[in-house]
Amino acid sequence: QDAVLAITSAVSNMQAVLDLAWEHLLPAMGSAVLLDEPDALHALQDQLANLAIAPVAGTTDSAMAAAVSDCQYQVDAASLTAWGDDKPAVEQATFHFTPAQWQVTFSGGNATHEISGGYGQWTSGATTFFRSESDPVMVSGAWCAPDTFTMVVRYIETPHCLTLDAHFDGDALRLNSRWNVSFGPLELPPLEFQR
Repeated sequence: QDAVLAITSAVSNMQAVLDLAWEHLLPAMGSAVLLDEPDALHALQDQLANLAIAPVAGTTDSAMAAAVSDCQYQVDAASLTAWGDDKPAVEQATFHFTPAQWQVTFSGGNATHEISGGYGQWTSGATTFFRSESDPVMVSGAWCAPDTFTMVVRYIETPHCLTLDAHFDGDALRLNSRWNVSFGPLELPPLEFQR
C-alpha cells in the first residue's frame, strides 16, 4: 500500500510498536472502500478526546517540606566527576515548598535554572535546566515518600521527559535523575548536596 506511518513517541522498545503496525495496520489497508462505522468513529473520538498523562502521584505535603524549604544546598564537587565532560553547571540547589506549589532553583556557572509546578496537576512553563536555550515544559511534582520529592519535567516540543527524585536525609540531599529515552544512558549520575 502507498502509506506513510509517522510515529512521534518516546518508547524504549520501538520494535514492539512496529510489530503492532505490521500486525494490525497493514492488514487493514485493503483496496476495498471502507464502510461508515459511526459507533466505532464515536468511540475513537471519545478515546482521543480523553487521552491524558497522569501527573506525579503522591502527597502535597511532608513533614520534611518545612525542614528543607528555602535551605541552600551546596553540590559536592566529587559527585560531578562521574558526569565527565557533560557535567551540569550546578553549584547550589534550593527548594521552596508551599501548600499550593513548589519551586526548585539550581544555580551555578553564572546561571540560574528554575523549575516550578503544582501538586497533582501539570503546570506549563519554561526552563533552561540541562540546556542553554529555554524549553517549553509541563511540570508536575509530589512527595512520593516522607523524605523524597519527585518532579517530572516534560519537554513538550520533544518526546523527552526528565524525572528528578530529591531524597532528603538530614543535611544531605541526593538528586537522582533519569530520562525516559536517550541515545546515551537513561540514568544520570546522582548529584550529592550538603546544607
